[in-house]
Amino acid sequence: MKCLNETLIQQYIDNELPRWKMFRVENHLLHCKECERRVAEHQAKVDLVRAAFNESFPRGFAVPTWQPADRRKIIHRRWTIAGAAAATIAIILTLTFLHQPKEVQAQPQPSMVIRYEIADEYDANQPIDQQEYAVRVYRE
Repeated sequence: MKCLNETLIQQYIDNELPRWKMFRVENHLLHCKECERRVAEHQAKVDLVRAAFNESFPRGFAVPTWQPADRRKIIHRRWTIAGAAAATIAIILTLTFLHQPKEVQAQPQPSMVIRYEIADEYDANQPIDQQEYAVRVYRE
């Protein structure tokens, strides 16, 4: 195994590695004095930060450790969001199809007769648009 990088050292100190990787890192530390020194330096820094936190807060206070989220809660949350989205789409589609415009039936209109009555004096030499006439509308 080649020497440990910073990320791997931090994961080792925080106990975030799987067992098989933890075993390999510990085995490497037995044979590599440089990595052992670097891990000790990182551990000292972590201990310093923890001590600073413990001194500045009341006795009952402890720095919470990070816990991975419960997978069942994540899946439940995803299904809740998916269900809400499906319900919203169903409501929108239902309202769209229920609110169809109603067909408007035309009411029968009474028939109308339009008569053009030309004045008594009709001049055949003038064009029709210059003739005087009256328009009367009669309902039947």
